[in-house]
Amino acid sequence: MTGPTGATSRPERGPTLRRTWSAVIASFLGALVTVGAVAIGATTYQQALFARTTTALEEQMAAVIELELVIGDVEDPASGVMYAVGGPEQYANQQAAYAEVVARMDAAFDNLEAELASTGTAAMLRPARDAWEDFDADLATAPGYVASGEIFVLLQAGNDPFNATWRDLTDARRTLTAVRAELLADLHVSIHDSQIMQRTVVAVVIGAVVIGLLTALSAAQRMRRRVLRPIALLQTAARELHGADGFSVELGESVRELGELGLALSETAVSVRDSQDRLRDQALTDDLTGMPNRKAFGQALHARLADPTIDRVAVLFLDLDDFKDINDTMGHAAGDQLLTVVAERLRRAAPNGAVVARLGGDEFAMTLGLTDDPAIASRAALDALEALSSGTVIAGAEVDIACSIGLAISALGAGPGDAEELLGNADFAMYTAKRQGKNRIEIYAPGLLGERPSRAELRRDLSGAAARDELVLHYQPVVDLTTGTLLGAEALVRWDSPSRGLLGPGEFIAVAEDTGAIAGIGAWVLDRACRDLAAHPERLGGWVSVNVSGAQLNDGGFVDIVRGALTRHGVQPVALVLELTEAAAVTNTELAVRTLQALRALGVRVALDDFGTGFSSLSYVADLPLDVIKIDRAFVADARPSGQAALEAIVTLGRRLGLVLIAEGIETIAELDRLRGHGEMAGQGYLLARPMPLEALTDQESLLELATKS
Repeated sequence: MTGPTGATSRPERGPTLRRTWSAVIASFLGALVTVGAVAIGATTYQQALFARTTTALEEQMAAVIELELVIGDVEDPASGVMYAVGGPEQYANQQAAYAEVVARMDAAFDNLEAELASTGTAAMLRPARDAWEDFDADLATAPGYVASGEIFVLLQAGNDPFNATWRDLTDARRTLTAVRAELLADLHVSIHDSQIMQRTVVAVVIGAVVIGLLTALSAAQRMRRRVLRPIALLQTAARELHGADGFSVELGESVRELGELGLALSETAVSVRDSQDRLRDQALTDDLTGMPNRKAFGQALHARLADPTIDRVAVLFLDLDDFKDINDTMGHAAGDQLLTVVAERLRRAAPNGAVVARLGGDEFAMTLGLTDDPAIASRAALDALEALSSGTVIAGAEVDIACSIGLAISALGAGPGDAEELLGNADFAMYTAKRQGKNRIEIYAPGLLGERPSRAELRRDLSGAAARDELVLHYQPVVDLTTGTLLGAEALVRWDSPSRGLLGPGEFIAVAEDTGAIAGIGAWVLDRACRDLAAHPERLGGWVSVNVSGAQLNDGGFVDIVRGALTRHGVQPVALVLELTEAAAVTNTELAVRTLQALRALGVRVALDDFGTGFSSLSYVADLPLDVIKIDRAFVADARPSGQAALEAIVTLGRRLGLVLIAEGIETIAELDRLRGHGEMAGQGYLLARPMPLEALTDQESLLELATKS
């Protein structure tokens, strides 16, 4: 450029990127500070509101629990007053104790009503108080029964005048359970509202950030002409970055920041190459144990089968025994800790040159090349079994480790194309080891193929069984043991496999639970049972019962699945009984209780199966919302006096709680006669009828002939 005097003048230097971007960033940060202040204020207010709400709900919950505890204390003195327990002095003490509990009960009801009145929900306590007042009023008649001696005559005749009184107390308990559930629901709503507020605040902050970024991009567009040439050079250099070892870029004259960027780009080339290497390693590594994963193991197996210096290749397939029990009882964190211990022990036990990998879940594998001595593979399997045989401490508890190992060795001349078959043979040998007692080694031999398909094949075929209409239902009748009336039937699933024939649940349900297929099978059984009941009520009696797994109870959509099946086939909810075992409930008792309460709100009835066999069955009767208990066959078959005393205790407990009693597994006339001696109850078993297809349930008189014998 030429000035007025003819001298060449230097163009004015424009602002640097740093200065321009500083102004943009300053505006951006100012907006963020403003939005942040608003967000902090809103969050503080919301947290204070949430704290007040949760405190009120917690105080109401504490009042409910206090009242439930007092109701628990009323049974002993009430029983003493009703049934004249002890002599005159003890009877007077029982009356005094009952009077004291009555005072506590009234105070607890008043306290809870006051707490609920603050939120306008005191009315939902009224049914519980009415039931308690009915109980107390009925109990006032007890001294008259005792003084006249009529109570003893009635009890000896099997006619307890206070059965209805105890049901009042049970109704009070159930109402309090519903109140507690309502308070929990309110607490969840409060938490949900708090989360919505937090998400709103986050959305506002994100919006401010987005606006700031758009402003910055607009400024960048205005500056585009000033940095066009250096940017073009940087683009060309970036294209060359992928494979350039001696990478460098010269931008010539440019704004200062872009020059620094070009230098930084040159220095980054090597670190990019290192990052690519790390990503390749991560794609072949198990995140939990740091071992090679299934993909890496497959590559190693292919490489060994392709190595001409190796005569044979051995594969060990290892699967932990009963690992699911550890996850269910101790939690998945404990299960992960156990898997890391197993991985480390397998690494130490493996021979030199072996590749040990975690295939997924609790499955591990090892491969090694064999040149001179094939027995090396057997020794490796023994070393692995011994390394895992000692227990370990997980989550503060001693845990025994056991595993089943399948060993397969390739034939001479095998190549990479045999890798999948070799791994499948080892998997099948491991499955055979589990069937033969677990915690052992099984060496694959072609003769094993004739025994049973591999577990992988069973999983594959089972996954589509419901869609292929291979599942069928059989029904076992439930009858009134006094009158012989058909009450209902239990639905039992069978798998009519094209290649295996008709399989009972014991042959495939465990695999379904391991693979997650149990949810689909359970939904199919529920739908088919409701359809059959709607179409043939005369064959199935008044209701049908369906077994429920722990996986279904833990499914947040299970209540909707049940509601859909009932609506779809027009079945009344009271005609459906859902049976769960203690194992199904223990996986997550709190969630199970919420799910069962929601189901009972629909009108569906709930039964506890195999009652008496679990270590905490009594606690579940108290905690779970039940309508039916099914007495396990162990008590039905036990003819000893102690066994009959245990059965009497179960019957008394069930009747005291107002539950329906069903005796399971009745197989002999003697068992049927003993059960009749305990009064009215229902029963099922091979003596009465075996499970059978729906169309076979046509002649009810022949099915119930033995039940109606005198």
